[in-house]
Amino acid sequence: RMWIWSGTCCERHAPICAVAKKPAAEVLSVAGREVAISSPGKILFPSPKYTKLDLARYYVAVAEGALRGAGGRPNMLVRYPDGIEGKSFYQKNAPGFVPEWIRTERIWSEHAEKEIDYLVCDNLETLLFLVNLGTIPLHIWSSRVATLERPDWCILDLDPKGAPFAHVVELALAIRTLCDE
Repeated sequence: RMWIWSGTCCERHAPICAVAKKPAAEVLSVAGREVAISSPGKILFPSPKYTKLDLARYYVAVAEGALRGAGGRPNMLVRYPDGIEGKSFYQKNAPGFVPEWIRTERIWSEHAEKEIDYLVCDNLETLLFLVNLGTIPLHIWSSRVATLERPDWCILDLDPKGAPFAHVVELALAIRTLCDE
């Protein structure tokens, strides 16, 4: 929200602030539903200045492939409210304001020792809702809700940290050889 100065109540007190109107939302119509993208001009990627609306339009363009991979899988949200270069946070539990048309699945977490309501992205409308939350990467489970105990793909995160990139390439090639066997 943007604040505007509207004067002082007296000399001894700080200025009184009023909440200005939020920038208009862009409403996208998808499958008979309207999904609002609030602050559509918010810069998520500073170079080359891609906005929240740009990310939403990108996901519209790649939705078929994205949903083929992500559909039916629980999501842990990785939210970037101030863009990709700002602070991020992880959110496992679906927010309390999720529309009723978005699928959630309650799954027991051994680690947290409680049930967690995960968002499941099964359609473009949900994908756009995630974009509106500031979710930039899709951080999905390796298994689908119907087969939680049987992952059907894996990710090998080769984050080099301080290692030379040549070591990362060497490790990636070794993994490829193992997978090819």
